[in-house]
Amino acid sequence: MEAHGGLELFESVTTIAACLTRLDGFVPRTKGLGRLSEPSRIVADLSAGVVKLSDFPRSGESAEYLKEGVVRTPGGECRDPRSLFSGLKKYGRWSQKEACYFFGYALMHYWTLPFSLREAALLAHDDSKRRLTVRFAPERHTHSAVESFVFDEHGLLRRHDYTADIIGRFATGAHYSRNYRDVSGLQVAGTRDVRLRVGSWSLGVRVLIGELEDFDVERSGGKASSSRCGSDEPDVEHVL
Repeated sequence: MEAHGGLELFESVTTIAACLTRLDGFVPRTKGLGRLSEPSRIVADLSAGVVKLSDFPRSGESAEYLKEGVVRTPGGECRDPRSLFSGLKKYGRWSQKEACYFFGYALMHYWTLPFSLREAALLAHDDSKRRLTVRFAPERHTHSAVESFVFDEHGLLRRHDYTADIIGRFATGAHYSRNYRDVSGLQVAGTRDVRLRVGSWSLGVRVLIGELEDFDVERSGGKASSSRCGSDEPDVEHVL
């Protein structure tokens, strides 16, 4: 937590926002997200537990994800969107409600890490590999109940392993966080690169890549922003 800015700083943050400049990979293509407009800007109100997607599902429209799992789109409200992924339906293309749920819970999850690990049950840890495995409570909306995290020598989260349950049991991913931005002390990854994983082995198949820029962080005492682009960080896929 200290490497990411410290708990005191994080608890003063009310809102994190960023522009989505790239979204590609196997999942966006096969789930038909090309039929929907990619969100141009994503705003996560951490205090209210709401993620707002601007210009989604179409330009000029917006949709919202609430931490209770509720989604609100121009097509209406759904109070149990995870049920939409049951049975064979999880293997089809996503509707605007399903896509909103995926984007919403994923970004809320990512942007509260590693601080939210305090709420999880520790299952295992390996100090030599700087790796820990936790179990999240059933009421937390995330990819899977059990997830693993690997940190670099400075304490930054670099790899996040999980199974995307709403996609299927085969959807095992190694999620790499790169291009960290320093937003007034808070460290936020600008590139999220998910590769297919078999066991602990990360393969070369890119499941999803998302690039975020123009971060804004609002705090209870003011506002800080960062629009730094690019990075000279190594591709951690070959490091971890």
